[in-house]
Amino acid sequence: HWLSPGNLGPDSPSNSMSAIYTVCVVLVGVLSFFAYQHMVITEKKVDARTVSPNDFAVIVRNLPASATDERAIADFFREHAVEGRADTEVVKVVIGWDASDFRDKVKEMRSIRDQLANLEPSDPL
Repeated sequence: HWLSPGNLGPDSPSNSMSAIYTVCVVLVGVLSFFAYQHMVITEKKVDARTVSPNDFAVIVRNLPASATDERAIADFFREHAVEGRADTEVVKVVIGWDASDFRDKVKEMRSIRDQLANLEPSDPL
C-alpha cells in the first residue's frame, strides 16, 4: 500500500516525482485555460465577420396574451421599430410561447373537459 504517484517505494531514486506530477498538473491546467481563451477569442472574431439571422432578430417578452396575430405584430414593428421611419422591413414574426404556461392551460382545459363530461344533460351549467 505504499505505491502511489508521489511515493514509488523505499527504493525510489529520488523524491522529485511528486514535484514532476505537480508541475504536469499545473501545466495541463494552464494550457487548458489558454486553449479556452483562444477558443473564445476565435468565436468572437468569427461572429464579427459572419452575418446570421440573430444579428437582425428582436426578442420581445411580456406581450399581452391577446397579441396572437403575427401580421398585426409585424405592422406594429414596421411602423415603430426605428424612430423617424414608418417603413422598417420586417421579414418574419414568430410567436414563441412559454411552455410552462402552455402546460398549465392544458391542465385547465382537461379539468374543464372532465367537469363537462360529468354534468347532467339537463344541467344548464
